[in-house]
Amino acid sequence: MADPHMIAYASWRVAGGRGEHIHNVHGGEVKATANAPVRTLDDVVREYHVPRLDVIKIDTDGYEWEVLQGARETLRQFRPSVIFEVGQYTIKEHGASFEKIAQYFNELGYGLYTSHGGEIVSVDNWKWYVPKFGTIDIIAQPLVVSMRSEVTQG
Repeated sequence: MADPHMIAYASWRVAGGRGEHIHNVHGGEVKATANAPVRTLDDVVREYHVPRLDVIKIDTDGYEWEVLQGARETLRQFRPSVIFEVGQYTIKEHGASFEKIAQYFNELGYGLYTSHGGEIVSVDNWKWYVPKFGTIDIIAQPLVVSMRSEVTQG
């Protein structure tokens, strides 16, 4: 669960000058979130009785793992495609790991793909696709399960 007193950076400078708390990779300025309510996607979906959900887009500047932790039941129920941002530096900064993310989606029956060509992204190749000092969007797509019945000869 996310900390309601977390510090977040805007992905880009929102003011003309450079403040004293600037992100060392993307140059965004720190923004306090102390007054922002913290709710999980699962809670929001339940509260608003969401009848259908086809796509989720997560772009939370490194907090994608925390968002996913609160979306497990929603993903199980609705099986939406999930587009989420990943960066090597953001994963490292937030103490997450791509291995945890890949396992999370694997347990839910999803495959991971690049958003710019549909190549499979795995624990073995993710660093090849994800820039060291940048981010990309990855698409988590529900896998299709083949239901073949076996015919026995009698």
